[in-house]
Amino acid sequence: MVYDNPLFREHCILYIRYIDDLLVLWDGTMDSLVEFHTFLNGMEETLKSTNTSDRVTINFLDVQLTRVGTGLKTDLFRKTTDKNSVLHYTSFHPKPLRDSLPLSQYTRLKRIVSNDSDLQKEKGEMTSRFMERGYPHDILDMNKRKLQNRSREDLLCPLKRYTQKSDRLMFVSKYTTASRHVGNIIRRHWHILQSCHQDIPSFQQPPMLAYKRGRNLKDQLVKADIGGKCPSKQLFLQNPKFGTFPCLHCTQCNSVTKGNIFYHPHRGNKYEIKKYFTCESSFVRDRISKHKSTIRRGLTALPVPAHFQSARHSISQLKFQVIDSVEAPRRGGNRLLMLKKLEMMWIHKLDTIWPRGLNREYTPANFIF
Repeated sequence: MVYDNPLFREHCILYIRYIDDLLVLWDGTMDSLVEFHTFLNGMEETLKSTNTSDRVTINFLDVQLTRVGTGLKTDLFRKTTDKNSVLHYTSFHPKPLRDSLPLSQYTRLKRIVSNDSDLQKEKGEMTSRFMERGYPHDILDMNKRKLQNRSREDLLCPLKRYTQKSDRLMFVSKYTTASRHVGNIIRRHWHILQSCHQDIPSFQQPPMLAYKRGRNLKDQLVKADIGGKCPSKQLFLQNPKFGTFPCLHCTQCNSVTKGNIFYHPHRGNKYEIKKYFTCESSFVRDRISKHKSTIRRGLTALPVPAHFQSARHSISQLKFQVIDSVEAPRRGGNRLLMLKKLEMMWIHKLDTIWPRGLNREYTPANFIF
């Protein structure tokens, strides 16, 4: 409907949209522009726009357009309320990212500012903003030199990106103070995998290192921690009861080993269960149901049914006891990762890794990344 409007077809020279911002160059009268704006607002009842117009200068996003004779001059536009929000050089980000940030901003300046004298002025202001944020002189000068031999016309041309599918492995981890050392260790010892597994093509090249943002203060200080809203009430006069007990209304109750203590099967050490558990949790019921199902089907690729078949146990001999849990963190966080860490801690503490136990998967990586 917009393109069929007679005012649009007669007076619109340029019509550009970026998300919800429109830039229109209009060669008609102000009255015709107001009439066209009224037409736009009448197209959809729930969508209304405001109109800012000028015969000489107009701002669009971070660009200021000025009419000069029969042409246009472009310059950088900043709002008066804008602050220096450049990433600080001491921020905990990879060094290559911090070192290349001035290049992207100087490139943006050269693309936007059409006048050479204005460009030098804006470069000086941009350099001052970077220096306020702790960027060294040599880093800023190095990025300026990279653009010396590139023309504005060349920078305005869209880059042709050739995406090649790579078979290299991707090593993804959270960015920490140890990330650089971990990467160096992987590259230094990668030749071991290359020589031992020459038939695996993925091992013939070092992996690509990719990082996720690590947990920072924002994640931990998003709100005040004043404790639970509804503290649990003690309904009985005696002390709270700890241990694992049947809920008395599910099919897994007959498999529960009741009590508040358990003994290590090899060393005989005594351990106390310091929380109250029953089998009413859907997670507990589903976990035990899956174990029983794999035993019935004889899936010997899994450790529990393989042990039952080799020892000629029956399903009725399967017993379980919940010994620990992780409460939902009030400040947020990855509860699943916390559970994995707790499980790894108990596997290590009880020494239940195969063949001394049935745990075949054990990795300390959960505590590293």
